[in-house]
Amino acid sequence: MADEPRAADAGRDVLTSGGSAADAAVAMYFTLAATLPSAASPGAGGVCLVHDARKRQVEAIVFPLTPVAGSARGYDVAVPMAVRGMALLHARHGRSPWELLVGNGERLARFGAPVSRALSRDLQVGARLIGADPAARRIYDRGGGVAVTEGDVFRQGDLGATLGIIKARGGGDLHQGPLARQLSEAVQQAGGNLTLAHLREAVPRVVPPLQVRFGDHTASFAPTPFGGGQSAVSAFQGGSGGGGGAFEGGEAGFVAVDRDGSAVSCVVTMNQLFGARRVAPGTGVMMGAPSGNGMAQTTPILVSNVNNGEFLLAGAASGGAGAPGALGAAARTVLTGHGRLADAVAGTSGGVLSIFTCSRGLKFDRRTCQALADPRGHGLALIADK
Repeated sequence: MADEPRAADAGRDVLTSGGSAADAAVAMYFTLAATLPSAASPGAGGVCLVHDARKRQVEAIVFPLTPVAGSARGYDVAVPMAVRGMALLHARHGRSPWELLVGNGERLARFGAPVSRALSRDLQVGARLIGADPAARRIYDRGGGVAVTEGDVFRQGDLGATLGIIKARGGGDLHQGPLARQLSEAVQQAGGNLTLAHLREAVPRVVPPLQVRFGDHTASFAPTPFGGGQSAVSAFQGGSGGGGGAFEGGEAGFVAVDRDGSAVSCVVTMNQLFGARRVAPGTGVMMGAPSGNGMAQTTPILVSNVNNGEFLLAGAASGGAGAPGALGAAARTVLTGHGRLADAVAGTSGGVLSIFTCSRGLKFDRRTCQALADPRGHGLALIADK
């Protein structure tokens, strides 16, 4: 499941072809990079929680945005991290070919696809914000200063070429290869200060997640520097912070669970809607913002049993300061009451939630499994038949 329907389709296709939950998450990310660049461009950062059913453990892969001071021209950006984060996720937990997982996003960017309702929503707010950037206008403007809208065919040739290079050479090329040089030079020529050293030194990490006990199970959340984990923990434990606040955008969540009971839950962020609101010329990459609310409100959640490897719940929250609290409250409601996931999500406010849960365990009773993409958003939840 994902915050944009084509990404969810991509994840399902990978799972039905025998891929792992990590493979599906990588495929969903690269599809989102093409279909929802307002929140998930290659300029994003983020965090993934990974439940490995075989090893009976949960780890966090963190790839946060780090700021780069701008030049006198005031072009402030963050160092891109999401592509390298996905490469690490795939290296540790993937089994499908990398080329297959990147390919769908490349095709959608290169040859075009109809603008989704999710991207159209973001453009209704953000078109004015990115309109001052000539490179962005060439991509998002359909003529006369009018932004593309839902249903318009949306082609991003430069981004398709960039994803094609990432597909062929791997995620590292954006950080220490010819593509890294192209990106840094493009940003510098536009007035920024992104150097090869910034890109080379931006390395994702595997760290312990923030965890609390839940009966015989463990609930895992995003660790520092992602502040949303604390809000989600408070709400999950029955405290304050159960949501609220307006939708803000600039984040995207996606969740995958495979037939073995392994699960991945990710949230990527641009730190604000359309990030730095600048596209690196010639690359198609919308750059992430060096500051904003994204890092403070980002968290996924995973609930599992580290003793037997059983999986209970994976979820992601995006789109607002109240999203982590809403996610924690919804997860607690559905797991303690063994009720309908739709009712648990409807009882919250703030942000957009994506949750997959098997309240009695995936291995023990698959009949209790439910998946929901928050109807307040424009995403999609799918359960593969095979």
